Amino acid sequence: MSSTGLLVRLRGEIDVSLRDEAARALAQVRDAREPVTLDLAQVRLLGAPGLALLVQCEEACSQRGLPCVLQNVPPHAARVLAALELAGLLRGAEPRKSVSS
Repeated sequence: MSSTGLLVRLRGEIDVSLRDEAARALAQVRDAREPVTLDLAQVRLLGAPGLALLVQCEEACSQRGLPCVLQNVPPHAARVLAALELAGLLRGAEPRKSVSS
């Protein structure tokens, strides 16, 4: 944890294969006594387990009156959140711009 809260960096394909890592991340969030930031900069795929993790993290923070903020949200993840009407999770999110090469 830092002076500004807990930073959780998610990376790769957040799907069923990362169930154990997601459970550990959620446990950290549930134990947090500070604001939580979930960094999605390195997320290549946000599957149903990844979406569930984001919702559970937000709920865990909300129950304690703590903010849970997403940062560096890739465009593909932002579209999925919006399509599933979970855009509320994007409060305060810093979108990452898509760069084509």
